Amino acid sequence: MVKLSSPSKGPISDEDLIAACRWWLRQEPWNGLLRNIDDMLPAEIRDARQTLAKDLVERFAVPHFHEESGEWDDEVGIFDARYDEGSAALQAAGHRAPTTQDCLRATDAIEQMVNDRIETQYRALYGADAPEPASSAAATKEAQQLLSVAWADILSTRAEALKKGGKPSRYADKMETAARIFLNIVGDKPLCQYKPSDMQRFVNGLAELPIKVSEKKEFRGLTYKVAIERNKSLKCSHPTMSETTVRDHRNIVSGLWKRVAADIVGVRDLSGYGITMPDSAASPKDRDPLPPNAITKWLADASRVRLQHMRWLPLVGLLTGMRLAEIVYLQPTDFIEENGLPAVTLWPDLTIDGKEVARELKTKTSKRVVVLPKFLVECGFVAWAKAQPGPFILAGWHQKSADPAHEASKRLNAWMQRLGIHQKTVQVFHSLRHNNKDWIRQYCTDRTADIYNGHAVKGVSGKYGAKSLKEYQAKDIYEAPLPDGVDFSPFLPAMQTPAAPSKRRVSSRG
Repeated sequence: MVKLSSPSKGPISDEDLIAACRWWLRQEPWNGLLRNIDDMLPAEIRDARQTLAKDLVERFAVPHFHEESGEWDDEVGIFDARYDEGSAALQAAGHRAPTTQDCLRATDAIEQMVNDRIETQYRALYGADAPEPASSAAATKEAQQLLSVAWADILSTRAEALKKGGKPSRYADKMETAARIFLNIVGDKPLCQYKPSDMQRFVNGLAELPIKVSEKKEFRGLTYKVAIERNKSLKCSHPTMSETTVRDHRNIVSGLWKRVAADIVGVRDLSGYGITMPDSAASPKDRDPLPPNAITKWLADASRVRLQHMRWLPLVGLLTGMRLAEIVYLQPTDFIEENGLPAVTLWPDLTIDGKEVARELKTKTSKRVVVLPKFLVECGFVAWAKAQPGPFILAGWHQKSADPAHEASKRLNAWMQRLGIHQKTVQVFHSLRHNNKDWIRQYCTDRTADIYNGHAVKGVSGKYGAKSLKEYQAKDIYEAPLPDGVDFSPFLPAMQTPAAPSKRRVSSRG
């Protein structure tokens, strides 16, 4: 066992960390891997010299996150992937469990040690004046490129690829935002100068960044780093990013980094290194279905609202489970019959002033045909929607706002707050989508419910079979009894005032 200089529960010194790394490199599998380096043929070590150390460290010394399973490897790494046990050398000497930064320092140290071993063997084989590989000069020049320059081409190419009908993609905007935040928090440096700890530094900054920072007047004109410090100084600081948002931004940057760093000698693949979620990141809150009495209260109030773009939203959201943006952008031509049943189709692009404009949907599986439950016919909604002049049935949202769905979300939150049925991020309009799924699951399989709501089907078995509703499945949903505990009587024809179609026609500019 290696002797450490300062056994304590305090921070781990560089000296002790390096001593632990040296001890660890004498253990398997590293002992065998280093012997293999010594036994490599001259041509092998020449070809592998530039990338071997990095490849070995990424394979054997770094815990990896598997996107599909959502789990970390727990069998590799100088430190346990959960960062709670540490190496035997450090623990035996009485040090506290290594932090994430200790883990990143250790991987850097190990990579340098392995690289020194490779260089020693290379010089032994080729001599002190050994020539550099032919590609070295070009590779070094590429690795010296600033990240902002390397990312610019990738971002513009991706944005162009994601653009539909001449309209920029929201995901492309999200990629550009994530890239800007990374460059501001970590800094714009040559590619070869970035280290694994930079990804952790980025995540730490995200966890302290106020949500919707660009929309708040306190942070207008400030860089992200300055906005973080300004928010800390406020007496009533703004909420910061949640774990889910932090993880989304990290995944975007990891994907961009993979494209930038591919096959460039001397550039680490930061996307493969594990990060620890900071405690400062807000825990994600799961949305809950609305209680039946809250829905009853909302429907009763909605039935008395004369603004048609407001009154129909709670009822349609509950009985179809459609997302708010999907409803707000419905057009009269979207209302069809599918196997003799009333439905709306989200497949075609939007038609505005005779031009086709891409219909923005959240996911690929969002493109679907939504069967309309019988009550939406009985209460007059379907007939009313078909009678609207267009281009949108809920024209009121499109007359003044550049972002109708966002405006609708704000107004609905205020409405729910006034009724006392709103709970921030937990009980909102989107909660009705949860209510809908609970309801239709009673009358169909989970797979059918996923298809109806535009969710991805689960598992290998679920991916087999039709990706649209069969006629009998659609009929079951159409004829399903209304959700228990909710009073729908205010929307019955005998109880409501007839609603006239909107006479105003809006342009493509809203």
